[in-house]
Order: sequence, then structure tokens, then C-alpha cells
Amino acid sequence: MKSYLKTTLPALTGVEQQRSLQQILDTKPKNSSIRVFGYGSLLWKPIISFRKYQKAILKGWSRQVCNWTIHARGTSSNPGLVFGLNKDTNGSCEGLVFEFYEKSLLPDLKNLWAQEMHSNLYHPRWLPIFTQKEQYSVIAFVVNQNHPLYVSNIPDDEAADIICAASGIFGPCADYFTDTTTALKKMGLKDKNIENLTKLIKARKSR
Repeated sequence: MKSYLKTTLPALTGVEQQRSLQQILDTKPKNSSIRVFGYGSLLWKPIISFRKYQKAILKGWSRQVCNWTIHARGTSSNPGLVFGLNKDTNGSCEGLVFEFYEKSLLPDLKNLWAQEMHSNLYHPRWLPIFTQKEQYSVIAFVVNQNHPLYVSNIPDDEAADIICAASGIFGPCADYFTDTTTALKKMGLKDKNIENLTKLIKARKSR
């Protein structure tokens, strides 16, 4: 499980983050506003100022427990797990689309890149999103499957044990899951897999 800790984890410098951001801006689809898709902590702890948000579905991708965390919600000796947006041909992910204020667009994007792109664990992409009334493209941070912190197919029982035992600079890993599940319910968003995992986590924490 922890062989990745023996490697030097890739990290993006400030210059590389800026280059990544500029590439996304340069490839913005015509007639599209700049919006970002939130599926994890952005749902309950947005680090951006946004003009509005709306519920949306991203098809062909799903919210999965597929990333080790060794800082935010775990340590190198006791890693936790967090969500990633992973390719899922027959799946989908319900989340929120945030639309930026024009006046604070660049500072907000830089803050977002600093959070999401510091370790190169994610790839920013323009992806088509569906709302009740329309379809348009948004920025989505999808998991980098070649990253040492990427993991797949951990059974829920094992994942729950790992999550309950881990804590990092942002607090217990279990709180990350309960906060996300609470936000999903509050926003009227559904993810039965995450709800079931959170039930396992709560059952273990109550012992």
C-alpha cells in the first residue's frame, strides 16, 4: 500500500502552475464562460468567490475514492484517502458548477490552481456538463492515473478503516467524507456509493 512513499512525489512549481492555467485559458471553447465543476471539498469549502452556482451532471466520469492523501487528511506514515474524478464510461457525477466573478477571475483561478495542481495529482480539462436546461463546457480537475498517489479498487470496508485512522493538517480524514456527504444531501445531489461508505465510517467512529 505504501510503496509510493519511497518515490519522490512530483510537484508543479509556480511557473508550471501558471503555464497550466494559461493553457486552459487559451483552449477555452468559444462563447463559453469560465466555470469550474465542484465534486468534493469545493462543495462545502469553496476557495473562490463565485457569482452563482447550479447543479449539473458530468457524464463519463465518476466521483471515486482513488487518491492517497499524505498531507491534507493523512501523513506519509498513515495516509488517508480522498476523492478523485475518474474516468467511468458508463458512470456520471452530480456536482455543482461555479461561475466566477469577472473582477476576481484571475486571482481566484490562481488560488484554485495552487490548491488543485501543487502535486500534479489532477489534470485540468474542459469537459461538457449537463444541467436541466442546457449543456456547456466547464473546467474539471480529473485524476492523474499515473501519479504515485493514485489508487483504485479499494474495498469499502478497507477504505473505511483507512479513513477512520488517518488525519492531516486539515483535520481527520473521516470529517472530509462526512462533510462532503452532508453537502451533497444539502444540495440535493446523489451519490449512493459515497453515502454507503460514509455510513461505514460513521459506524466505525461510533464504536
